[in-house]
Amino acid sequence: MTLLFAISPKGESQTDTVVHFVELVNRIGPDRPEMLTSEVLPLVWQLLREIQSNRISSVGQLRQPTAELVECISAQLDDDIRAFAREPLSRHTCQLLDELMSNLQ
Repeated sequence: MTLLFAISPKGESQTDTVVHFVELVNRIGPDRPEMLTSEVLPLVWQLLREIQSNRISSVGQLRQPTAELVECISAQLDDDIRAFAREPLSRHTCQLLDELMSNLQ
């Protein structure tokens, strides 16, 4: 079971769940950076791993909302999210982040 299935309300798509997280991050704002780094960033790392491994059927649909979540968190933290990784990110994860962010611009 993926993390998104564990947190998604019954009947809600994984994409909708990520969109809800974007809204949550916008509501939290820059006032609670510890909440973003401890509660939301682990979801981002999980999403990136799932996108990389294609373990979920909606991987294509998750790319855009994941990119928006990354952009939103980066804006709230006023820094690249890579600076807040608890462990070194793989080259593939860094490339995926770059790709997701370049597609937003």
